[in-house]
Amino acid sequence: MEEVTSTVALLKRNDAMAYTTVVAAPEGASLGERYAAISSALAIGELVRDRGGHSLVIIDDLACMVRAQPLPSLQSAHRGIVSLLDKQCNGALSFM
Repeated sequence: MEEVTSTVALLKRNDAMAYTTVVAAPEGASLGERYAAISSALAIGELVRDRGGHSLVIIDDLACMVRAQPLPSLQSAHRGIVSLLDKQCNGALSFM
């Protein structure tokens, strides 16, 4: 959260918080919390866009989205690729 705190401080110093929304899940947050933070940020960005504004959504880690979504196409993938993806997700990939 230090990076988020320092980024918000920078935005405040430059008077950018009046038109900025920050959505963050703390380090160590559950998969559900991280998924909800990403979904919320995207929904806010879409709302701004749909109302004719401009939005920029920055997501620093999509690993939780990979773990939350079923990946049936990977079931038939080469074992080395599945193993590589599983290492990137800290062994949390599951296949149904």
